Amino acid sequence: MNRTVSLTQNSLIETLAKYIGIKEARQVMSTVFVELDIDANKNLTQKNFETLVGVIEKRLGTEVGKAMARAVITDGLEIKQEDIGRFYQSFNRMRRQLIERQHRAHNLNEELTRLKELYENVSDSIPIGLCSMDMELKVTAWNKAMESLTNIRSKDAVNSAALDLLPEYKSLITQALHKKNIIRDRKFIRILDSGNKKFESVTVSPLKDNYEIMRGLVVSVQDVTKSIELEEQMIRAEKLASVGLLAAGVAHEVGNPLTSISILVQELVANGKVTSDKDFHSEALTLIGHHIKRITSILNNLVDYSRMKDSGMVACSLHEIVEKAAPLLKLGEKGASVKLQIEIPENLPEIRCNPDQIQQVLVNLLFNAADAIMLQGSILLSVSFSNPLYVTISIKDSGCGMSDEVLRQAFNPFFTTKPIGKGTGLGLYVCYNILENQNSKLIINSNPGKGTEVKFDLEVA
Repeated sequence: MNRTVSLTQNSLIETLAKYIGIKEARQVMSTVFVELDIDANKNLTQKNFETLVGVIEKRLGTEVGKAMARAVITDGLEIKQEDIGRFYQSFNRMRRQLIERQHRAHNLNEELTRLKELYENVSDSIPIGLCSMDMELKVTAWNKAMESLTNIRSKDAVNSAALDLLPEYKSLITQALHKKNIIRDRKFIRILDSGNKKFESVTVSPLKDNYEIMRGLVVSVQDVTKSIELEEQMIRAEKLASVGLLAAGVAHEVGNPLTSISILVQELVANGKVTSDKDFHSEALTLIGHHIKRITSILNNLVDYSRMKDSGMVACSLHEIVEKAAPLLKLGEKGASVKLQIEIPENLPEIRCNPDQIQQVLVNLLFNAADAIMLQGSILLSVSFSNPLYVTISIKDSGCGMSDEVLRQAFNPFFTTKPIGKGTGLGLYVCYNILENQNSKLIINSNPGKGTEVKFDLEVA
C-alpha cells in the first residue's frame, strides 16, 4: 500500500532553511522535486518519501555531511539539541576549508597572471622572432620581434593560419609536423621587396606537454645577415692569407716545368737548323704539352681556391674535392716534403655541401698538419662511411700535438701558436664556422707529442 506522508516541498524548505539558509534550501528542494517529477503542492507518498530521502542525503551529504542529511530527513526534520554543536563544528570546518580553497585559488590566479605577464615580457624583449601554433597550424602567439620581421601585428596574426602568414617557411613547418622533430635552416634566404636578400636562422620545434604529446609547433627566426656577411669577409681574409703563403710554392712548382719547356724549345730550335728528327720533335712537343697542362692545373686550382663562390649546398663528389685540395698542400712552404697519404673508399656516395668551402676547410687543415709535423712525420687524410646518413673525414698527423690550454682556445679568432707573420689565427675559426653552416661540427683530438686528429661529418646527398 502506497501511504502518504504529511510533508510537502514547502515544509521541507522551511525546516532546511533553519540550517542551510532559505536560498540554498529552495535550490536543493526545487532541484530534487524536478528530478523526481514530484508534485510540489501535494503530500508525498511513502515511495516518493523514501526516494526523496536517498536523493537529499546525496545532495546534502556533500554540503553538510551525511549525518546531518539523515537527521534532517528521518528525525522529523528536527535536529536534536545534543547534535547541534557537532553540526556547527562541521559547518565551521567546511567554511574554513572553503575560505582556504578560495585563498589558494586566488593566489594561483595571481601567480598565473604574473607568469603570463612575465612570459609575454620576456617573449617581447628577446631579439628573436617567436611564433607558436597548434596542431591545426593556427597561430597562438606572435611576439614583437616577429612583428618587426614580417610587418604583421600580433592581433592580426593570432588565430590566423600560420602557412598564410609564413608561406616561405612552409617546407620547414611541414617537415617538423610530420617528423615530430626539430628542423633547422641556419642560412635561410629571404628576398626583400627592394630586391635585396637577407639571411635568417630558422628553427621549427615541436611543442610538447608534460606527457611528451605534441601539441603544436614553435617557429623561431633570427636575422643573421650581418653575421653571415662577417663570416664571408673572414673567409675571404683567410683565403687571401693562405694564397700569400702559396706564392712561393707556386713559383717553384711553375718554375720547374717552365725551365723544362725553355730547354726543350731551345733544343727544337737548334735541331731544326741541323736536322729534321721527327721522333725528337714529337717527344719534345709531348713533354711541352705535359708541362703546360701541369702549369694550367696548378693555376686553375689556385684560382678556384682564391675565388669566392656562392654555390650553396649541392650534391657533389668528395673524391673531386680532395683531388683539388691535396695538390695545393704541395704549394705550401713545407708542402713539397710532406708525406701525405689519402684513403677514400671507391663506393663513396655523393655528399651535400658547399664544395668550394669544404675544399678550403681541407686545405687549411692540411696546412696546419704540415706545420705540426715539421718535415719529420706524415699526414693521413681518410674517409669512412659507417653511418648511412653521414660521411666522416679525418686528417691525422704525427706532429707535436696540442695541450689542453691550446685546445680550449683553438677556435678563437686571431689565436695562433705560430710565429708572428706566419699565421693569421683565423684558419680553425673559419673552418669551424663553415662546417657549422653546413650542419657539421669540427672535432679535434690531440695530445702533446702524440699528434692530432681533426675530423668532421658531411651529410650524404
